[in-house]
Amino acid sequence: MNGFKLGLRLTILLLSCSGAVADQVRNTDLFKQEITQFIQKSLKTLPQVPGLSVAIVKDGKILLADGFGYLDSSKVTHSNADSRYYIASSTKSFTALAALLMHEKGQINLDKSIAEYLPKVKFKFSHEFDANKITLRHLLTHTSGIENQVLVARLSYTGQHTPEKLRELIQYTEGVENNTLGEFRYTNFGYNLLTIIMEDVTGKPWQVLLKELVYEPLNMNKTTSYMSQQQQDFAPPHDASLPDPHRLSLVKTDQTMHSAGGTLSTANDAAKWLQVQLGNGQLNDKQIFPKQLIEKSHQRLAKVDKSFGEYQRQHYGLGWYIAKYLDSTMIHHFGGYPGHRAHVSFMPEHNIGVAVFTNEGSAGFHLADLVANYAYEWWLKPESSSLLFFSESIEEKYTDELSDLKEKAQDRVEDRHDDIRAKADRKWMLSLPLKAYVGTYNNPVWGTFEISIENNTLKASIGNLSILSTPIERTDLIRLELIPGKGVVIAFIPNNDKVDHLRFRGFDFYRQP
Repeated sequence: MNGFKLGLRLTILLLSCSGAVADQVRNTDLFKQEITQFIQKSLKTLPQVPGLSVAIVKDGKILLADGFGYLDSSKVTHSNADSRYYIASSTKSFTALAALLMHEKGQINLDKSIAEYLPKVKFKFSHEFDANKITLRHLLTHTSGIENQVLVARLSYTGQHTPEKLRELIQYTEGVENNTLGEFRYTNFGYNLLTIIMEDVTGKPWQVLLKELVYEPLNMNKTTSYMSQQQQDFAPPHDASLPDPHRLSLVKTDQTMHSAGGTLSTANDAAKWLQVQLGNGQLNDKQIFPKQLIEKSHQRLAKVDKSFGEYQRQHYGLGWYIAKYLDSTMIHHFGGYPGHRAHVSFMPEHNIGVAVFTNEGSAGFHLADLVANYAYEWWLKPESSSLLFFSESIEEKYTDELSDLKEKAQDRVEDRHDDIRAKADRKWMLSLPLKAYVGTYNNPVWGTFEISIENNTLKASIGNLSILSTPIERTDLIRLELIPGKGVVIAFIPNNDKVDHLRFRGFDFYRQP
């Protein structure tokens, strides 16, 4: 125990008789010291996580905004408060606020139907849903009962799209089986469709709308929805399911940034975002957004009733989940994508908010929540503070949880190796020479596959996704992990000594001349 802590504990013991314990327990300097030590211990315990970025605000003040560790596994550049992390679906809160602001200005009407905004679209599956009854508000609250997998895939993964193509693909929207209008079902599509409508109304890309309506008013100068603006301060994705930190080749581009998951942000900017949420639109005593607008975004609009880790999600508002944690209301939206994780949350009744960004999608996925939980428990359970002689429970609890996380991460590495070894034993069952499969294959709905040869193995690329294939012991089938950890199959359809087309997800892609 260092002298600083010993002195504080003695002071608290003396002050306890005068009723001043609670104030001392909530000492912000000590909090910063202890959570910093915990984060540093976490990165030492989990060396496969290159680094992370943290913002914590309380009572209108920034307690911590900083980066820890490094930007990537080379461990050359340190993470700092202005390092940019991809925050994935935490983007939805920004998009929803932009939509609310446009609604207040009369630019869009959240209570109008998608049919009114898309009069020229002839839905191919219109028998499955009624576009006249689905409003823009349904899109924001994930209660529309519709989905469009191909549009989402092109926007978030392949990047094979133009504004014209996206609008053409709207016609392939489907009704979700066993999901009725008004029932919550999480999907990126609602936000994607909403911002297509917002773009049509304003003539501006959604990235510009978020910048003008949200980022700039808050002076979130490092936050952007363009990957091309990340410069040298970006924390690239990693995969800790391998023994050494493995930098992923699947990296976002401008073409795969989208309104349901397309933002880079920093600890400094996240602190402002948390302050304005807790301050009902105020930042530094200035009303940036109307109070009622922020309150509306936090309303309980859709019933969820599902748990996410220790958080019991009860409802969804406009870009925010409303959950219970530590017997308190926690408003939040997290984000995840291969190699990235974002935790953004706040507790209005305690006037505290936390944002944690990591660029590692396995152990780092859980570490983001663990750091946030440590912060909340430190403030909400002062009787467990390590300041007191009779209790080390927070330090002990989270040290144990770190150990558990380390063990689970090691198990994932072993599982991954077992899986790789098992796949390596499979035999190729291609009926033709490799060069017979090489070519460009197109499907007007899903896009274009390029099949090539690399290291004497077939390589498949579809836009931003590209991977070497592995064998499947069935004739003319190959396995791909276009998205790390998620295997898909391509079936080639030979015709004599050549391949006419391939089949992917039930769709035929025909060879191009």
